Amino acid sequence: MSLPFAPVATLGAAPLVLALVATLAYGVAALPARQDARLPAPALVAGWLLHAVLLALDIGGWGRGEPGARLGFGPVLSLTVWLVLAVHTVESRFVPLPGVRRVLAINGAIVVLLAWAFPGEVRPSISALAPLHWVLGVASYALFGAAVLHATMLDSAARQMRGRSGPVS
Repeated sequence: MSLPFAPVATLGAAPLVLALVATLAYGVAALPARQDARLPAPALVAGWLLHAVLLALDIGGWGRGEPGARLGFGPVLSLTVWLVLAVHTVESRFVPLPGVRRVLAINGAIVVLLAWAFPGEVRPSISALAPLHWVLGVASYALFGAAVLHATMLDSAARQMRGRSGPVS
């Protein structure tokens, strides 16, 4: 497996600008929020939506002349974190967890930059079902990541209820 360091140049500066704006939005979402601050939650949603556009441009190949999906370390990790953020966004409508939002926003900013720096290579579709296979494979890793996040949060909550608020080991 190779990790080419060749940012996507076929669309000009648009992917870089989108990546920087998404990183900025994730950065705002990662800031410690006061009780009356309403900016971090919409900033996380804005970063998440810009992240989706970047994934469509990069993995989906929109605007690129060559057919196939661009898969590599950066885009696949980016898609995985994007799906975990999607699960968190739905869940945070019921139970807001600012600490988790901050950690996921930092992770979102990191993977957006990693996807831009390490785009991978274009994989031509051998079968019409190959893209579905790739998306379902990455989605399974993302759901596993969401399950690990939930397990960590449940363990932390159980420790706090028992009065032992030590670090998770």
